[in-house]
Amino acid sequence: MEKEFVGEVEKIYENSVLLQITQSDEIDKSNVMELNNKIVISCHSVKPVESSEAE
Repeated sequence: MEKEFVGEVEKIYENSVLLQITQSDEIDKSNVMELNNKIVISCHSVKPVESSEAE
């Protein structure tokens, strides 16, 4: 992914999380489709967003 994206946590692992990508930049559209709108990232890379900002 080249730009930041927004996602919802689907599963929490020991040091990573599985996210359902809900918002992304147009430049990453093909990457998001290839990933089936899901990605596993490090817990240290997650930035919480208030639900009102994500909608």
